[in-house]
Amino acid sequence: MKLTLPQQDIYFEQLLFPDVPVYNIGARISIEGSLNREIFEQAYIALIQQHDAYRCFLKGDFDSAEMQITNEIRALEYIDFSTEKDKDQSVLNFMQKEFKKTFNIEKDEFLYRFVLIRVDENLHYLFSVYHHMITDGWGTSLMFTRLVKNYNEILENGTVISEYPYSYENFVTEDEAYFSSEEFNSDKQYWKEKFNALPENLFQKLDSSKTINTSARKEFIIKRAVYNELTKLALETKSSTFHIILALLYTYFGKKSQNEWVSIGLPVLNRSGAKFKKTVGLFMGVNPLLISIDDEDTFTGLVEKIKNQLRQDYRHQRFPLGQLVKTLGAFNRKERIFNMTLSYEKQDYSSHFKDTVTKVVPLSHESERVALALYIREFDETEDVKIDFDYNLNYFAKESISQVTEHFQTLMEEVLNDPDQKIKKLNFLGETERYDLLYKFNDTSVDYPRDKTVIELFEAQAEKTPENIAARDRGLSLTYKELKEQSEKVAKYLISHFGANNQPVGVLTDRSSELVVLLLGILRSGKSYIPIDPMLPKERIEYIINHSQASLIITEEAFLQEFNLVRSSDNSTQDKARFITKEELLQFEASSATHLNHHPKPEDTAYIIYTSGSTGNPKGVEIGHQALTNFLTSIQRQPGVQDQDILYSVTTYSF
Repeated sequence: MKLTLPQQDIYFEQLLFPDVPVYNIGARISIEGSLNREIFEQAYIALIQQHDAYRCFLKGDFDSAEMQITNEIRALEYIDFSTEKDKDQSVLNFMQKEFKKTFNIEKDEFLYRFVLIRVDENLHYLFSVYHHMITDGWGTSLMFTRLVKNYNEILENGTVISEYPYSYENFVTEDEAYFSSEEFNSDKQYWKEKFNALPENLFQKLDSSKTINTSARKEFIIKRAVYNELTKLALETKSSTFHIILALLYTYFGKKSQNEWVSIGLPVLNRSGAKFKKTVGLFMGVNPLLISIDDEDTFTGLVEKIKNQLRQDYRHQRFPLGQLVKTLGAFNRKERIFNMTLSYEKQDYSSHFKDTVTKVVPLSHESERVALALYIREFDETEDVKIDFDYNLNYFAKESISQVTEHFQTLMEEVLNDPDQKIKKLNFLGETERYDLLYKFNDTSVDYPRDKTVIELFEAQAEKTPENIAARDRGLSLTYKELKEQSEKVAKYLISHFGANNQPVGVLTDRSSELVVLLLGILRSGKSYIPIDPMLPKERIEYIINHSQASLIITEEAFLQEFNLVRSSDNSTQDKARFITKEELLQFEASSATHLNHHPKPEDTAYIIYTSGSTGNPKGVEIGHQALTNFLTSIQRQPGVQDQDILYSVTTYSF
């Protein structure tokens, strides 16, 4: 069988990360009561025979990969932990360890594994793990229901009496027809237009050098009484609890990031028609839900916006994420399409093997590729609802994810108290945190040299410790003396070519020690600078350049090409920005005739930052030298900076 579009996405991703279990899915099922092992094994064999998706395996290489069906069945493993000293913990450790073992999709004949584990006479676990290529979350729910049905029928009738006429091959045929259809082309155009401009990053890595993804899980429990209130609000707004929780997430991360647009990846069932809803296999895809956050909207207004956007997106839900990434040419910027997912798993796990009570607990492979993956677990209409926050350790520390769940709890209470509040009025801070931000951390009054600028303070430090390291990156280390000399060369270039004035200069470069040289050089020349992060969307960069009316932009050769900028010659018109590369500046040898007699004054503008804002276009805000000196002096006091401390730059320099 040809790989379906959803399978192609997963196949190519898994080949890129062959040793990472990111596409392992499965669960542990506790079975309390009397279980007949022999009948259970018969039920298991019947289950695999009924579902051709489980009997699929990969054949061929990268260019010719396809799924083949085997009649072979992987044996049901049986392990007895009843004689172990700490058997309960030993069983849990075993399942978590085994769940993180990767399948070799190019060699393994079986892409599933079932283990029946005996703890004692009245407690068993069924451990199941599958590669995502052969099933999805909905399929695992169908599997469980069918396994229980098989077991109970054999127990009562001696054999399985109900038929299972559904085959994954039917979807393969339909999927191939979709790929060559007008519907596919229409869907492609829809998503291409929707993501013509990629939203800004929602999260920043703690350490950009780390590429291996590891994750941990933080459980968040919503009491059933509170969840019922969410359900009531959903009824009042003619929506669902899914819409309400989505609106909470958009509100929180929109307010916290101050991004105008926020995108969350949503798994979609992708099962059209009754037969596919009963078929085990991989159908699911992921659609990015892109929502604009307007502070003037009410929470209920945001719910309505989400409903309407989902309604539009669902008409085009079949288009695979991999095709969207390919269409946008965004393979290295996928986190800009979305870097957070929400999966609402309201599957039916209410069935029980006869004379037992069963409980299903999904397992974590601890290898999330997105920054944050949320799973809403509502498996029973009477129990509390759990949300698993699976957080990528490259983006979140344990303490920061705890803060996220605390904020979510506070925001949820605020919304339930008054859902018609405007977004800008909603609060997610606890009382202590709110007090600290308003009074303790906002107490920035400090004595500082009001008659000095950062340039004069830097020059004094360079005179005091000329051989100390001032700035360092992976490839370059500069002493205070070297930094002073190089920044003065930049200042002399700017004065000799553009005059001694306070005109703003745009800076569009990657972070490096050379960036520090450029910024100090601009300030030393008496000019101000506009920091422009090259990671911003192209449209936002172009807007800042045009809106600021900067006469000069310092950039890099790579960005001249990427942003279709043109290096300007000396006879450029004055009403358009001139672009020069940092290499040209840093290689400049000043003549002895160029002097630096001018220092910026405390009341002069030091730099202009463009805020993202909550709505509309970004706005430029001027920051004076006096304010900059005040800020730098204040952080010497709190959090406290000593002369031997090393400050690590991890956030964008443009805000």
